[in-house]
Formats: sequence, structure tokens, C-alpha cells
Amino acid sequence: MARHESVGTLPSDYNMKLGPVYSTSNASVGGRLCGQHRPDQLGPSFRFYVSPQVGIEARWPVTQRQHPEAFHFLGYSKYLIHPQYDTAHLLVAPDSVLSFDVYVGD
Repeated sequence: MARHESVGTLPSDYNMKLGPVYSTSNASVGGRLCGQHRPDQLGPSFRFYVSPQVGIEARWPVTQRQHPEAFHFLGYSKYLIHPQYDTAHLLVAPDSVLSFDVYVGD
């Protein structure tokens, strides 16, 4: 019941409205330095890559309590030292969501 009450309000923190759909967009850039020691090389091997991402959250209020919701992050990885490891396609974040909650009563 608590979840039912908490999701019953329309979103107030959105930055774009397309018709009845409220959406929020964001972007981020992350980087990672990976090192490994390979026996066939004298020293450790380092890889540094940058991962830019864009995200969008969309909510379409069908009724006051029922609304489909989508949240997706798309991005790619660009290796600065070893470009042969670059991603050739878009990466979808594993926590992407497409949901529709339906409440039917007690």
C-alpha cells in the first residue's frame, strides 16, 4: 500500500514534456584505468578508456495511479591507448527499465 501511495503523484522534476509524456534526460562521462600483468610481457599492461553515456527517463501518466515508465542509458567505450578494443555498437545499461504498474484494488 505504501508503494501504491508513493507512486500516485505526477512527476514534478522533469525537463521536457512531449504531449502527455514527462521526460528527464541526462548525460555522463566516466573513465577507467585497467592494469594487468601478462607473463609474455616484461611489465604490466595498462588500458584506459572513456565511456560517455546519455540517459532518458520517460513517464506517461495514463491515470493518477497507473503509468508506463521507461528508463534507458546508452553509451559506448573509447580506449585511448588500444583503439582496437573500442565498442563498435551502442551499449545499453543493464538497469534499463520498461514497466507498467497496474493497481486493481485491495
